[in-house]
Order: sequence, then C-alpha cells, then structure tokens
Amino acid sequence: EDGWDYTLYHSDYSVMDGGQLDAPELTIQEAREQILETHHMEKGRRLLQDYDAVMDKVAETEELSADHRPSTLEKLVALASDTSAPKSSARSAPEL
Repeated sequence: EDGWDYTLYHSDYSVMDGGQLDAPELTIQEAREQILETHHMEKGRRLLQDYDAVMDKVAETEELSADHRPSTLEKLVALASDTSAPKSSARSAPEL
C-alpha cells in the first residue's frame, strides 16, 4: 500500500541494489520500468524468470558467500601479518 519494494540482482545472484519506489498507483510493469530507468538499465533485455527458482539461487549464493567470509580472528591474523601495514612505535618504559 506504500509502494513497491524491490531488489536488483547481478547475474551471479548477488544483490546489486534494493529499495522502495513510493508510487503505489503504478502497475507492476510501470514500477519495473521506473526502477530500471532509475538504475540506467532500461535498455536491457527482460527475461521471464520463475520467482521461486530465482530466490533459490539467491539463497544458495548468500549461503556460499557466508561460508567463505573470514572470521574476525582470521581478519586480525591477516592484519597482524601484513608487512605493508605501518607498525606501531611502541615505546618501552624508561629504566629506573
């Protein structure tokens, strides 16, 4: 009732962009065209796709990308071993 929620996907089913088109008076076809124009994609081909099949591919893609995300510990180890990163200049306490 407030408009059209949408998500655009790359050909590999990763999310390209998403948002809401605040124009509930538009038909779904009109909303599609306005969204595509907004993203400078109005001249692209339109292929009829099965929604459930696309959403299955999206879920697979999200699951695969989640499986390959490094943990926080892995990120810290990589940062610590990065020789190009500036080293902190830790000062030792003065001897008494």
